Amino acid sequence: MRLPPLLILLPTALGATVHHLLTGAFQGTKSLHTLTFTPSTTTLNLTAALPAHAAHSWLTLSHDRANVFGVFLSTPNISTYSLSPAGVPSYTSDVPLGGGCTPPAVYTLQSPFAPYCVYATGYGGACGAVIAVDNATGALAATLQTFGYDAASGVHGAALSADGRFLYSADLRGNAVWGHSVDPASCRVATAWKVPVEKAGSGPRHTVVDPKGEWLYVLMELSNELVVYDLRGGRDVAPVQAASYSLVPDGAVNSEYWSAEVAFSASGKWMWASSRGRTGSGKEGWVNLFEIAESGGIARMVVRVPTAGTVEGYLNQLSPSPWSDEWVAMADYKPTGDGYVAMWRFDEVAETVEMVARVDVDDGGCCANVVWYD
Repeated sequence: MRLPPLLILLPTALGATVHHLLTGAFQGTKSLHTLTFTPSTTTLNLTAALPAHAAHSWLTLSHDRANVFGVFLSTPNISTYSLSPAGVPSYTSDVPLGGGCTPPAVYTLQSPFAPYCVYATGYGGACGAVIAVDNATGALAATLQTFGYDAASGVHGAALSADGRFLYSADLRGNAVWGHSVDPASCRVATAWKVPVEKAGSGPRHTVVDPKGEWLYVLMELSNELVVYDLRGGRDVAPVQAASYSLVPDGAVNSEYWSAEVAFSASGKWMWASSRGRTGSGKEGWVNLFEIAESGGIARMVVRVPTAGTVEGYLNQLSPSPWSDEWVAMADYKPTGDGYVAMWRFDEVAETVEMVARVDVDDGGCCANVVWYD
């Protein structure tokens, strides 16, 4: 596989480094949008709207940045797009989940270790899939395994341990968190445990695990909380809930919000988490930032700010930059059929967070999550 291109990271003739991003479409529009961001001027530009094979509500950048994978909301297929040296996608192929996995996948992630398998979870049904990649091109090749959750499950997000040998799943419909061991040679998974969430109706949506493997952070869509699980007893042992943090202000009406995303900053020192105003609520969402202690647990909430006038919305998806703690991209698609990509800045000295740039896209489908190509 080719190495990530370095040329586009070099400063331009004017001395400003330009970074390239890509986003899909939450629904409807079959398009992919490319953007550039220049930190020195806080300039965010939409550079192209490209035809896509489908509306991809979730994109995953491959481990070597040579390909991007996109899920369908309409069928249980996942597409591969190869990426040019400038980060421009070109459709390659589709792979069906297979094995009786009939609901669409809503989330994918790739192991950073050979043989670089991709894991997909289906929200509309009780199954997941393990997919092999082509050794030569890195494109998705074939499904190796499909595996079950519970009949009532709807898994919305997942995370791999730092060594790629354990898979954690957030089961929104089943109100539970799952753990699966991963065989490093075959990529096949086996169920290790299932833990129901202590609070009924919490709705686990997305999850991340700290690099040491001692703490699991699960964002609860319906209870609008970030719940921390203690893994120090060993990842093969069902974890216990250690703490929870609200993602909306004190006094907020919980039913007017639904929380969206949780993600580490580039250094792992900070954690971002977002909430959204529900459709019809007329409410803004919230961007939350937490400091992570050296032990791996949450040290404190640093700041919570409203989403800068963006009322309601389906996503408020956060994508921290891979090279700096300073920047995080946020994408949304609104009930009115329009979307946007925004750039937020974290000033570590002042401990402030603010939106510094925004690009609106009114094509009836954009936007989905953002991936940073460089």
